[in-house]
Amino acid sequence: MKTQKKMRISSVIIIILLVLLIISTVRAVSELRSYNRRHYDTTDLTYLIRECDYPGMTYDYYNSLESISGEDKDHQNHWAVMHYFNDAVMYKAFQEHGDTERAARYADRMKGDQSAMGQYAGEADVINKMLKIGE
Repeated sequence: MKTQKKMRISSVIIIILLVLLIISTVRAVSELRSYNRRHYDTTDLTYLIRECDYPGMTYDYYNSLESISGEDKDHQNHWAVMHYFNDAVMYKAFQEHGDTERAARYADRMKGDQSAMGQYAGEADVINKMLKIGE
């Protein structure tokens, strides 16, 4: 009788420890997955735009939660600048390669991006100068 009671107690303890281990593992994996993911605030993104760090914005975008869960409405203007830069790079590449059809598609995308930039619409001129588009 005593051995059965000890076995029940040890079984309960083992089950409790297993549950705690599973919970800890799930939490650790969740923390690890979000370690490199961050949500950028307006100040960070505005700084990147002022510094003309458009490639850095691209890197940050794809390492942020917004690239997975959708863009935050507060940051749509910022990300539109990044999208404009990426589309302008592709436009320039196709234009230099002589692929006018694809270049035209990216030119259309650039127009849409520029209209979404809002207060940062002037960045299109900066990007165009940087990439020597329209010269």
